[in-house]
Amino acid sequence: MTWFQYLALGIYVLEIAAGRILSAMNYRHMRRHGDTVPPEFADTLTPDRTGKSLDYTRDKTRIGTWEQGWNSLVTAAFIFTPVMGIYHGWVASLGMTFITGGIFFFLMLSVASLLADIPFDLIFTFGIEKKYGFNSMTPGLWIADFIKGLLINLIFTSLLIAGALAIIEASPDYWWLVIWGFFTLYTVFMLYISPYVIEPLFNK
Repeated sequence: MTWFQYLALGIYVLEIAAGRILSAMNYRHMRRHGDTVPPEFADTLTPDRTGKSLDYTRDKTRIGTWEQGWNSLVTAAFIFTPVMGIYHGWVASLGMTFITGGIFFFLMLSVASLLADIPFDLIFTFGIEKKYGFNSMTPGLWIADFIKGLLINLIFTSLLIAGALAIIEASPDYWWLVIWGFFTLYTVFMLYISPYVIEPLFNK
C-alpha cells in the first residue's frame, strides 16, 4: 500500500475505535447511574423497567459491536486490499457506459451490504426484540419488508448515483462543488418525502 492508503487506514481504524470507546463509556455510565430515576419520572419508571432498559441496552450494545466489527472488517478488506481493483476491473470489462457502469458498481455494493447485515438484523429482530417483548413481526412480514427495502434502496441509489455521475460528465472541472449542492438537495428531499411515502410502506 502507498503512504496515503496507510494514512486512510489509520484514520479509519481510529474512527472505529472512537465509536467503540464512546459506546462503552455510555453503557458504563448507564450501569452506574441507570437505576437512578429522576423525580419527574418516579411514577412511571419503576425499578423493574429501568433494569429491563439496562439489559436491553446491554444486549443491543453487544450485537451492535459484533455487527460494526464485521462491517468494518469487510469494508477494510474491500478498500485496502486488491479486492476493489479486481471488482472494478470486472465491472469495466462488461463494457457499460460511464453512468451505467457506475450505477452497477455501486448497486452491487449496496446489495452486498444489505445481504451481509441479514444475520444481525435477524438476531436483533427475532432474538433481542422478541426477548424483551418489543417484536410483533412475523418471518413473512420481515421478508416482505426486506424486499420492499431492497427495491427502494435500489431505486433511490440508482437515481442518486446517476445524477452524480451525470454531473461529473457535464462539469469535469467543478463537479465536486455541483455534487455537493446536489447531495444537499437530495438529503432535504428525502427528509420531506420519507415520512409521507417511504415510512408508511413499513409502518401502519
